[in-house]
Amino acid sequence: MKTLIYYFTGTGNSLAVARRIAAGLGDAELVGIPSLRDIARIVPEAPRIGIVCPVHGFALPGIVSEFIGRLDPSFVRYAFIVLTPAGTPGGALISARRAFRRAGKDLDAGFTIRMPSNDLALSDVQSPTKQRAILARADEKLAAIIRSIAAGEQRFHTIFPLLLPFAWLATVILGSALSHHRHALDRRFFAEDSCTGCGICVQVCPAENIVLVDGRPQWRHRCEACMACINYCPARAIQFGKHTAKRGRYHHPEVSAPDLAAQKLATSSGSHAA
Repeated sequence: MKTLIYYFTGTGNSLAVARRIAAGLGDAELVGIPSLRDIARIVPEAPRIGIVCPVHGFALPGIVSEFIGRLDPSFVRYAFIVLTPAGTPGGALISARRAFRRAGKDLDAGFTIRMPSNDLALSDVQSPTKQRAILARADEKLAAIIRSIAAGEQRFHTIFPLLLPFAWLATVILGSALSHHRHALDRRFFAEDSCTGCGICVQVCPAENIVLVDGRPQWRHRCEACMACINYCPARAIQFGKHTAKRGRYHHPEVSAPDLAAQKLATSSGSHAA
């Protein structure tokens, strides 16, 4: 069965997971969600589709929510989502199911895989040893998820029932606030004098939000809060607020800056605008 896997990634975790799923399923194509931003209505030309993305503020990233709102799954027989949070997914999976219902189809399966943290605005990254352990556990879980998708199983990651109200409340309060105000978050980004003007921040930004002016990055207030620019900067010159200078940096070891940039490029995606 042909599969289209739509992905959004900030520092490579979701792209690495999407690649593994595509390889495991076979006859699968990866499509970067940012490459479809200007298409008003997206009609997948495949019987099975999936979305792989991180969790932002206990919720779906704004760009992913907007993508699902433009999706026409009328001809899709099986739809799944795989979330790659650094901690709890909050109510992101619930939000995804509701978004798919509004689009006209029930989501058939939903999974979460814990991945290393990249949100330097909140905390430091884990140690390399802990990152490797998290990635190893993720690989083990991925194998089971691929088998479940291939078999067409209807399965959903569940949160302990007593935590569901709190997860949903966090999503409504924090997730909604982040989604509505994410474009302005870049007001806290800045480049120190160690910036070399290499342009990698421009390359990796999925929202085309960064331009170089006199060799220094400027943010244009349409941020997706993905943290790609700060984590991929080779000079560690980009900071976010007062505390990130002393914190580490993380991106998935198998995902390069050109890989990240590719999610913005239009491909023969098996989807067409309608």
